[in-house]
Amino acid sequence: MIMKLKFTVPFDTDPNKVKKIFKKIGAEMMQDPLYKDDFIEPFKSQGVFDIDDVGMVIRGKFMAKPGTQFTIRKEIYNRVKKAFAENGIEFARREVRVAIPGLDQAEHLSEQEKEAIAAAAAGTVQQQTEPDQGGEKK
Repeated sequence: MIMKLKFTVPFDTDPNKVKKIFKKIGAEMMQDPLYKDDFIEPFKSQGVFDIDDVGMVIRGKFMAKPGTQFTIRKEIYNRVKKAFAENGIEFARREVRVAIPGLDQAEHLSEQEKEAIAAAAAGTVQQQTEPDQGGEKK
């Protein structure tokens, strides 16, 4: 059974560093008594698989005996997460950024537009600080 795993990392991540991390994890797992007998081929990097709007998609793969691939996959995910944290690599995630011009710098806006922006900003702040149904602040 061949398992291919995808990991999306920020654009500024060094793919060679990720490759070395994957190779180390593969070598360690081949020595681990819990997993070594279930591998046919160790976990290794297949390099940058894709680039999307979030970051680089780096793929890794391994080959395991049928029925063992899911346990191995779970352990690989755990080890990659830990190794990324130790090496200062974050997983890429979607972000939404909203730019609201400063009201004092928005000379081209009408008073009505300025008031609408201020109300929207105040509503967002209020929504974040209102208690939820359990009585705790959001």
